[in-house]
Amino acid sequence: MPCIPPVDKNITQRIQRVESGLLVTPEFQSQDYLHAKLIDRMNLYNIPGVSIAVINNYTVEWERSYGEKEAGKKDSVTEDTLFQACSLSKPVAAVAALRLVEEGFLDLGRLTALRASTRHFRGEVLSPIPL
Repeated sequence: MPCIPPVDKNITQRIQRVESGLLVTPEFQSQDYLHAKLIDRMNLYNIPGVSIAVINNYTVEWERSYGEKEAGKKDSVTEDTLFQACSLSKPVAAVAALRLVEEGFLDLGRLTALRASTRHFRGEVLSPIPL
């Protein structure tokens, strides 16, 4: 269940879109899902607990926790529950890199050309591949 009450009607609507408006994937289209709900998706994939934090304008706009820390136990997930980040750092790093590109501190085209021009395969230097 949600752990923090929403403060604003717009935020409440955004939370409801996350809780009840997940994208319907092909595996769900064969079933009677008009709106994919977070709790249904958790049940389908046997996910006991989830914590969501939405960042808007560089601040946490809202956070909610759902389910249990461990399947079959009554210990609920809270905003203080720690989860393993796994591959979460990849999209965060991508967003940070794109932000640096946006601000002119990083030139992906130049980096790509430099990396591509130094590629070797079986002792031969490979030509750059345009992206």
